[in-house]
This record gives sequence, structure tokens and C-alpha cells, in this order.
Amino acid sequence: MLLANLALLSLIFFNCPLKLPRHAVDGNTWDPALPPFAAAGQHGPVINPGWAPAQKLLELEQQKGSNQIHGSVSGGNEWFHVKFVMIGALVAGLLWRLGFDNSASRSKTNEGGKSGPGETSSPADQTLANIAKSNATCTGLALATAVALMIDSQTRQTDYITKQVGLWMAHYFEPAMLGLSAAPDAITSPHAHGLGPDFLAWEQFLRVPGAMHTDLLHAWLLSAFGNFATWGIFLLYLVLLRRIPAEGEQGPIRRAGFAIVHLLLIAFAVVAHTAPAVFTLVLPWGSEVSGRWAWAWFCAFAIALTALNWRWVGRPTGSA
Repeated sequence: MLLANLALLSLIFFNCPLKLPRHAVDGNTWDPALPPFAAAGQHGPVINPGWAPAQKLLELEQQKGSNQIHGSVSGGNEWFHVKFVMIGALVAGLLWRLGFDNSASRSKTNEGGKSGPGETSSPADQTLANIAKSNATCTGLALATAVALMIDSQTRQTDYITKQVGLWMAHYFEPAMLGLSAAPDAITSPHAHGLGPDFLAWEQFLRVPGAMHTDLLHAWLLSAFGNFATWGIFLLYLVLLRRIPAEGEQGPIRRAGFAIVHLLLIAFAVVAHTAPAVFTLVLPWGSEVSGRWAWAWFCAFAIALTALNWRWVGRPTGSA
């Protein structure tokens, strides 16, 4: 059961590589011809003075793009820290409750004398078992999972903004600054403009086959590392969900927590895999889908995960 959840989570949280297709859309190409300001000379590029104002504009645009990337990375790191602070507060609260209840149990034991012959577990073990069967603990984990999913949605959209800025640099800024009429085909063809036959600018280099922004295994490992805290809270919530009674007053609370967590998981699948229609997303198995419709695949995975876990919502305690 947990392995099936883990497999679906790895698909839902997959951080799809983003691409800018080099083909015509509605009669317009996304790599229009750019007037070159440099030409290959015997000793390197020769600057065309008439292109100087446009070159200054490009430098300003590049600075704006760099600032956007820097701000996005810094913001993503801050949200990552916030998520860990939240998890730390949750763990601290559980430990405090464990210590408080343990102290109360010791006091009762001292007042009542020795334990009976059938009582072999320590007060700490009994307290931990009670916490693991507490509806309040399960609800707290559901809320923590919900907050983590909202944070992950924010960081994923920020990541996509960063990728879009990088694609603009790769397809427009760097070719213009290097005197190319367009980005190299599939960002793999080398060019000779006084910089060597194998030279690729940085954002173009990041997108050659197997590089950081195109390798599917790297994208999956990065997704797992960036979201393992959310996965851990979610899986712990599911374990406790199976142990909490579904009868009585706890039933509605149990169903509400389940609905919040899984609706936000479906929302994350949509938000985290949506990009403007000009871009395409590379799916885990290598297919490319328009940024406008890629979310449908991951929404289906989230719905399948919800259906898989639905069986535990109304199941009595102790059911297998």
C-alpha cells in the first residue's frame, strides 16, 4: 500500500524539464531572425557600431533576467526552510506531549503503587501508543501535509518562472549577443564566431541532451530530494489514518482531513505542471506535451492516489 503511494507520489511530484519548441505557432516562429551585431573576423568578433544601442538594451534585459533567477532561487530556499521549521514544530509538539503525558503516568503510578502483574509496558510506551492512535495527531499531520503541499506548489511555480527566463536567455539573449541569427538547432549545433567551434553559451549548455535541464533521471532525483519531507508527512498521515477509529464523532473529522489533503494534492498536480502554451513539458517517460495540457497526466495520477487511499476513510479500526 505504501509502496503504491510512493510510486504515485514520485510521478505526481516529477519536476518536468521545460522546453521552448523551435517550430512555427500560428504563423510565427519563436526564434525570429535577429540582426547580428557581430561578424566572425580573423581575430574574433567585429562589433557593428550601429548595434550598440540594442546591445545596451540586451545587457539591461539580461540583468533583469538574472535578478529574477536570483530572487526565485532565494525565495525557494526560504520556503524550503519554512517547511522544515513547520515539521520541527510538529515534532517538538509531539515530544512535549509525550513527555507531559509520561510525567502524568509516572505520577499516577507512584500514587497507586506498583503495576499489576499483567502490565509490562512502560508509561512512555503506552503514551506513544496513545499518541499514535489519537485523532488529534492524525488531524495535525493532515494540516501539516496541507501546508507542505501549498509551499511545494509555490516553489514549483517559482521554479518554472526561473526555467522560462533561462529559456529566453538561451534562445534570444545569448544568440543575439553572440551574433547568431537564432539559437543553434536543438541547442546542440556548435557555431564558429571567434569563440571556438565547440563553444556554447551557459544557458544553451544547460540544455544539451543529458545536461541539468534535460536529463530525466536528474529531474526525478531533484524532485525526490526537494519534496521528501512532504512525502514523509503524507505517508505518516496515511499510517495513522488506518489506526484512527472511523465511528462516532471522529468520522467527520477524519473525512475532512482526508478531503483537505487529497484535494490539495490534486491541486498541486495541476499547478505544478502548468506552463504557458508556448512551452512544452517533458513527461517522465520522455514525451513532450504542451504546457497548457501537461497537468492532465499528473491530475490523473493524483486522482488514482486518492482512489487508492479512499478505502481507509470509512474503515473501522484494526481492519486490514
